[in-house]
Amino acid sequence: MRTPQINSNLTEALISKGNTLGNIFKQYDEAIELLDKAIKTTKDFAFLCSIYYWQAKFYHDLKQNKRALETIKKGLELSPGENYFINLKLTVLISSWKEDKEIEEEAEQMLKDFIKKIRKIFD
Repeated sequence: MRTPQINSNLTEALISKGNTLGNIFKQYDEAIELLDKAIKTTKDFAFLCSIYYWQAKFYHDLKQNKRALETIKKGLELSPGENYFINLKLTVLISSWKEDKEIEEEAEQMLKDFIKKIRKIFD
């Protein structure tokens, strides 16, 4: 019996391999490259959300926090209010706000926006 072959250029295959390289083998640069390829193969909302999330996480793992935040922004433009992106953004901001003035300002703005939302709830 012959083993079925998988097209390694399918979006699903690129995402799966990218996630495996990043999450299991900690090969973040290679994972990001595969996810970049995956972006070019799809316009599917769910795939793009997944791709942007994992790319941002891997940029954060590489301590490339500005790139992580740029990628999270793309994800939030695609899916505003998505908790996965918001939680990852908070993680990046909390871990790096002291390292960069721009990131510190973004963290402060996010906190101000959060306080405004809370006030609206209780007003």
